[in-house]
Formats: sequence, C-alpha cells, structure tokens
Amino acid sequence: TEEMVGHKLGEFAPTRKFTGHGGKKAEAERKARKG
Repeated sequence: TEEMVGHKLGEFAPTRKFTGHGGKKAEAERKARKG
C-alpha cells in the first residue's frame, strides 16, 4: 500500500513530502516510472 500511496502522492505532493515517505527508493521508482 505504501508504494501505491507514495506514487499517487508523489505525482501531486511535492518532492519534499515524497522523499520523506519513500526516500531514495521512492525517488528511483518515480524516475523509472516517469522515464
């Protein structure tokens, strides 16, 4: 569930909040998904 929420919030919420939720792992996944 964290991955789903993080991805959804990452698209709307700022990077600061997104990084706090997932950190480097979340950032890498967002970059890989976004391209």
